[in-house]
Amino acid sequence: MEKLTAEVNSLYESVVASTLSPEVKLMVLQQLEIIRRAVHEYRITGIMALQNALSGAVGEIALHREEFRRENGQEIEQFGRILKTLDALISVAMKAKPLLAPLVQYIPYLLGS
Repeated sequence: MEKLTAEVNSLYESVVASTLSPEVKLMVLQQLEIIRRAVHEYRITGIMALQNALSGAVGEIALHREEFRRENGQEIEQFGRILKTLDALISVAMKAKPLLAPLVQYIPYLLGS
């Protein structure tokens, strides 16, 4: 999660300084902020925050695919890589939950409570 947050912060600054069109720049910056917030909320709401952020970003790209197609630059490619990373994290978390569920009842015992 720390690595993802660092990548999001780095891309945010790169997009601000980029030559992307104002419309695409604003869309990417908004989605990066939503992803950043979702990473922080993950500790509270779990995987749902990350899923909502990913689906929102993918939906934004789908709605404005022509604007994104016209843009070519490392910022758009890096945004895609961040979305792939987010998808991978969600996949791992979704698979890990069923594996860990039987152990949850033992956590208080393991922590000495």
